[in-house]
Amino acid sequence: MEKTLGLIIEADRVAREKVACQKERLAMIQDEIASEKLSIDRKLQEKAEKKLEKVKAQTENFFNEEIARIDSRFEETKASLNDNYSKNHEKWADEIFNKVIG
Repeated sequence: MEKTLGLIIEADRVAREKVACQKERLAMIQDEIASEKLSIDRKLQEKAEKKLEKVKAQTENFFNEEIARIDSRFEETKASLNDNYSKNHEKWADEIFNKVIG
């Protein structure tokens, strides 16, 4: 009976050691998973930030080109209107004067 009881106690001790060992292993695996998750999150964040910077740069370039195009058209239109005014302002003034005075 004592021998059986000793075997049971020994089996319980071995089982408890195995459980403790597995708990330690589980904790290490959980730590590794948490560390890997942080690493993946960091890499994804960096990738997303690089992509956003690229899109931002492309958008800024697009708008800068559009602004330059609009400015160019404005300057061309302004020059055309100034040229038209320079060539015709006296004629227009005479026409207005003649219409008002009759």
